Amino acid sequence: MSQTFWAEPLLFPQAAWWQAWQQANRPALAAQAPFPKRGWYHRFRMPGPEGWQSFSLPLKNKRQGTPYNALFVDWSQPRCNDFLMAVRSNYGKSPYFEWFFEELEDLWSLKTERLLDLNQALIRWTAGRMGFPQPVWDNSPLNQDDRLSITAFCTKLKPYPQPFQHKLGFMPQACALDLVFNLGPDASAHLHL
Repeated sequence: MSQTFWAEPLLFPQAAWWQAWQQANRPALAAQAPFPKRGWYHRFRMPGPEGWQSFSLPLKNKRQGTPYNALFVDWSQPRCNDFLMAVRSNYGKSPYFEWFFEELEDLWSLKTERLLDLNQALIRWTAGRMGFPQPVWDNSPLNQDDRLSITAFCTKLKPYPQPFQHKLGFMPQACALDLVFNLGPDASAHLHL
C-alpha cells in the first residue's frame, strides 16, 4: 500500500512535517482545506534565548472555515517586520545564516498577498536550501486510509546543534528555519529515517 502524506502548506513547517514528506510515496498538499482557528497556516515558532518564540502572521480575513486559498496577509501590521529581526537575532550566529538570510529577506520583501502563495513559495525555498526535491502540489482527492500521519515522526528526530541548546536543551518542534540555518543542505540527510 502506498503512503500519502496529505499536508497543508504551512508557514515554515516543523521537522516532523519534512520527515513525513520525505518518507511518503505520494506527498500532496491540501490547498482547499478550511482555515482552522488554532492551525499553523500563518504561525510558527523558533527557539529563542528564553525558550519558544512564537510568530503569527497577521491576516486580513481570518475567520474559522475560510478556505485556505482565500486568506490574505495584512502586510500593514508591524509584526511583519518583526519577523526578520527575530530571525536575525535567533539565527545570526548559525552556520548557514550568511548563506541564506538575504534570500529569505528578498522573498519576505515581495509581500505576497495570498497566504497560500506565500507559504508555497517559502516551502519551495526551504526545500531547496535543505537539499529536498521541489514539492509537487497535488490537490486531488485522497483516500483517508492512504494517509501518513505526521505524529509518527514527532519522536524520531535526531538532535542537531541549535543556537540556545546549551541553555534550553534540544527543541525538536522548531520550525523549518531552524533546519535551514543550522543544517543547511545537510538537513535532508539528517531527517532521513
